[in-house]
Amino acid sequence: MKRIVQADFMGLCKAMCSITQFRTVLAQKMFNFKFIFEIVWGEFVLLKIKIIYKYVLRLVVGLFFVTLFAAKISAQESEPNKDFWMTPNSTAEDFGQFLDVNNVPKWQNVYDKVKVFKFYFVNIAPQHPSYMGDQNFEKFKTFLRKIKSDGKKVAFEVAGVYAQVCDTEKRPNILPQVFEPAVQIEGGILSSVTSMGLNIDYLVLDGPFYRIFESTSSSCISKFGKKINLQYAAQQVVYYMKIMRNKFPGVKFVLLSNFPNWNFREFNSVNGVGERIRDSQGNAINYEQVLRTAVELARGYGIPFDGFQIDNPYNFIYYNSGLIESGRSYGQGLEDKWSRLSQLVDLAHSLNLKVSLILNSETPGYPQGKNRDFFFRNQNSQIFSNLTIQYAADLRFLKNIPVEQYVVQSWYDAPTYIFPVLTRYTFSNVVSNVMFLLSPQVIVSSSTPARSPASRAKPTVSQSLKKK
Repeated sequence: MKRIVQADFMGLCKAMCSITQFRTVLAQKMFNFKFIFEIVWGEFVLLKIKIIYKYVLRLVVGLFFVTLFAAKISAQESEPNKDFWMTPNSTAEDFGQFLDVNNVPKWQNVYDKVKVFKFYFVNIAPQHPSYMGDQNFEKFKTFLRKIKSDGKKVAFEVAGVYAQVCDTEKRPNILPQVFEPAVQIEGGILSSVTSMGLNIDYLVLDGPFYRIFESTSSSCISKFGKKINLQYAAQQVVYYMKIMRNKFPGVKFVLLSNFPNWNFREFNSVNGVGERIRDSQGNAINYEQVLRTAVELARGYGIPFDGFQIDNPYNFIYYNSGLIESGRSYGQGLEDKWSRLSQLVDLAHSLNLKVSLILNSETPGYPQGKNRDFFFRNQNSQIFSNLTIQYAADLRFLKNIPVEQYVVQSWYDAPTYIFPVLTRYTFSNVVSNVMFLLSPQVIVSSSTPARSPASRAKPTVSQSLKKK
């Protein structure tokens, strides 16, 4: 009996232990299932989060760039238009048509955006081979009245000093006053404009320092030895400005640099000319010294420069040896050429000068004469047009060189024609394309294919170009 009870008790214990073990196992199984469920559910939730995150992130990034692009467009649209200057040449075959005020509506879109019309002083000088002629000069007077009545400004590009014609025989012991002949000649001719009751807004001094130091080897200047230095040159320029301000009250002065000719900071001149720009002591002259000295002295005399124009034709940046020989780079790379231009703009801004960049390009064989081939002139028009427009495109899309004004300027006899605006290779077409590229608010119609040279009448001998 005892054994039976003992056995039953053991069996009961085993049974109870089995139930407990079963419950434990069951609990473990349920826990594992719950754990697995949680893992699966967690992975599913995490996957959803990843998907949501992925697309939300894309949406946020997309909205960011859309906003940024819209802000950029808005900034461009709100950006004030650049000031555009236009410098035609009287040697164009249709210069008389350009001066016809009745023609203005035909190129109104371009005309409206030109703030300043700049002319070469020699074009109104009867003694000079580039004189526009009496008939055109009469039209020129009417044209000036028209543009002044429309609120536009007039500028003339002048020399400022005549270093090659200074007379030292009458004053052998006195430094040549190279500003005097410039004042006498230029002042007298420009008076023909002011005598009409019209004021001249700007006189642009075309490389006066280059004119002086390129002449240091001439008998006129070289005999004075060490006295021909940068301070002397700056004084000659300022004396010219002082007297011309008295002759033409209110006129503003702009200094123009023939930049490829100069050494600048660590950069050599682009065309090699800078190596021979020296004072009478043989010291090389760096253009940074020139600009700082000129600006400081002019301000000291109370006639500061209103602006600074940089003449740096496009062929001096991109040189094609088969096209324009004078653009050879003398060892400078492409980035060096852009860098020296950009640094000059920064220097001028640091001196509180408004900066104008002249947009044009040299054309081969530019010293023109009566025997120039007419087809060759049209070829030059194509070269000038293509390179000048490419200059503007580079400035818009590749290089950030901030200037206040752009001057679209002819190059000797190129382009051959000023009109029509919608015909390629004409000067007005070049101006319209430059405006389109460099001012987001200016909208000018696209051009039509160029007329072939054969479709243009060959000029008579009397229409042949004369050296500027």
